Amino acid sequence: MEILTLKQDLERVKAQAEASKREAEQLKLKVRELSGALAAASSEEEAKQSPRKLVREAPPEQPTKPPLPPSAQDETGFGCELKKVQQLLEERTLDAEVARGEALSMRARADELSHNLERVQLELARKSSMYEARVRTEAGVMHELEAKLSHSEQCAERLREALRTCEERRKADVHAAEERARNSPELDKLRVQNAMLREEVDQLRKQLESLGGRIKRLHGQFDGESVEERQFRETLENVMREQQEIEDEMASAEPPTTLAERRIAASGLAQVSNGRRAGRPVPPDRTGLYSGRRLPSGSRSAPANTLEASTGPPRPAVAAALERVLAVGLGKGGPVDDELSAFVEGLSPERSGGKPRRMPVERRTPQQRMEELDPEAGERRKQMQALRQRMRNTATGVNTR
Repeated sequence: MEILTLKQDLERVKAQAEASKREAEQLKLKVRELSGALAAASSEEEAKQSPRKLVREAPPEQPTKPPLPPSAQDETGFGCELKKVQQLLEERTLDAEVARGEALSMRARADELSHNLERVQLELARKSSMYEARVRTEAGVMHELEAKLSHSEQCAERLREALRTCEERRKADVHAAEERARNSPELDKLRVQNAMLREEVDQLRKQLESLGGRIKRLHGQFDGESVEERQFRETLENVMREQQEIEDEMASAEPPTTLAERRIAASGLAQVSNGRRAGRPVPPDRTGLYSGRRLPSGSRSAPANTLEASTGPPRPAVAAALERVLAVGLGKGGPVDDELSAFVEGLSPERSGGKPRRMPVERRTPQQRMEELDPEAGERRKQMQALRQRMRNTATGVNTR
């Protein structure tokens, strides 16, 4: 690429030199034409001035003196001759003025032509110097381009030699590698090691497959425990919901005032806890009299807990579910705490000797108990309640900040 660029520069310099030569030749022709025109003008001026000089240098003709006439006619003829001489003198004077004006104009033209000649000579000298400088520059550029061309050719030759050397070395390396591959004991060792590694990989793959099966089985067991835990939570929610309903019914009903009313209420709660929910207990009389007997005013309080009021055993489904959860092992490290274990022991007739244990008064709401069993659900419930409250405040125009 560099060689092509140098050649193009050389051609361009040659073209510029030829153009300079042609321009110098044209200037020389123009100078020659101007010199010929100046010479012709000078010759014409000399040719015009030579007869005038002769006329000027020639002595004026002496008029012949006429003989003195004795009469007036002679005087008239002398006046006529004098007038003719004066007219001729005026004509010669006019011709001399015209010739002088022509000479001045020719001299001015000669001066102009000489000035043009000098200007053309100066331009010719300047162009000649420029041409010589360009020729010298062309010679220097030509020499430099030739030097670069020779250097590039030498570099190309060295590169071709290095390429041939590299190709020969590559062929030698390939031949040596082929020879080593044919007669190499290391290759046999590598093949044996490769076979051993393949066997180890197969064994590891089998172990990995067996571990994958065990992981799947463990996932199945975990899913089963999750299902049982979810069933336990559903059962516990149902129990708490029924307890809340019973507490609501007891709170809405008026407290019994007689022993008979208390027996009727206790029998109704026992039927509800056994799963045979009967109708609501008959509300007592507004006067507080029933069966002819009235209780003291200090004993007119309803039972604080459903389990205290119930005399029968708990529901079989609830007890069985709680026993199954404890058998699975949720009590050890699971969500069931000591209080829940005590609650289960109170519900299970086998653990209490056939009689339900009386539980202390429960001061917590079902919602609080659910939050203790599932803190994440309680937190989500609190967030939803706060969001609803903010929406209500926004709708009513209350500023919460």
